[in-house]
Amino acid sequence: MKLRSILLSYERSFMDATSNASLRLSKLTTDGLSITAILLNNLEKAGKREDGAIRVVGFSGFVLLRLIGGFRALLREIRQAKRRDEGVVISAQDPFITGAVAFLASRITNTPYEVQEHGDFYSGYWVKEVPIFKRIFAWIGCFVLRRADAVRVVSERIRGHLVTCCNVDAQKMTINPVRQDLDWHLRQASRSWSGTPTIVVPCRYVHQKGIDVLLKALAILKKEGELFTLRLIGSGPLDLKIRIWIRENGLSDEVTLEQWASQESIWNKADLFVLSSRYEGFGRTITEAMAARVPIVTTNVGCVGSLLRPQIDGRVVEPDDVQGLAAAIREQFTEPDRRGWMVRNAYE
Repeated sequence: MKLRSILLSYERSFMDATSNASLRLSKLTTDGLSITAILLNNLEKAGKREDGAIRVVGFSGFVLLRLIGGFRALLREIRQAKRRDEGVVISAQDPFITGAVAFLASRITNTPYEVQEHGDFYSGYWVKEVPIFKRIFAWIGCFVLRRADAVRVVSERIRGHLVTCCNVDAQKMTINPVRQDLDWHLRQASRSWSGTPTIVVPCRYVHQKGIDVLLKALAILKKEGELFTLRLIGSGPLDLKIRIWIRENGLSDEVTLEQWASQESIWNKADLFVLSSRYEGFGRTITEAMAARVPIVTTNVGCVGSLLRPQIDGRVVEPDDVQGLAAAIREQFTEPDRRGWMVRNAYE
């Protein structure tokens, strides 16, 4: 029997057949597997595209109209697939909006659904960002996750949080880490430590990333006389606030904000990678730094503990610990033998 997977997603670039996301999607198809992607976020122009085993449907306009349109498209895809005697499974990109839509369609059409949880939303930090709003979403997510036929997570940490916080059956969860192409990183040679080390932080400028904590930690090191430069590489809604934080912490001479750059630009000029996040699903930049032989300081999030071994492959501190983060960075600055040992461990 042929199978159709119907993916409820927010990935706008699925509309572009040449995008990296679309190419990754195409690689998942086989003679027996076709994929329909239904996009629930707001597109500039509603439409659809069909390319062999891939079909993409997208909507524009007010959120309620998009949800109604996406739900109707989902029901239509399920019914058409069943008329063709195809097996059908619904896959929701998160346990919230797409998860709720998948749950409703599953109950109406008697179709199994899976939920993907990539963000570690039940770590305890996520609901604190906008408490009332996100607590409602957290409840919806638990409801949807407990009733899903399968749940895909990207790390052991997320599976543990779903078991303890949402009472999700561990037996129906599959750990499937984020796929990454690390060939370029693994080919990089070890580099000499700079006299004034360059810290690289590629990330979105959002509260989750703990950039405020990092800047406070670096302010402590500057007062102690440590020399360094910091490259914040990315973009996001906190851009203006971060510029204010930089001035308030007296780091205007040390910190530069840059737009997203190539892998070569990020890692070829890096002496130290720091991840100061409050929570992460997996943390792809951690594995990139490990493969590129760049020393690491990270908070205890994402793949830390299941891929990166704390204090063996890199220095690990708890989220929101300003003093601890400063101490870990200081150690990487001042202990070259241990720093090199951890870099070799991480690369291996």
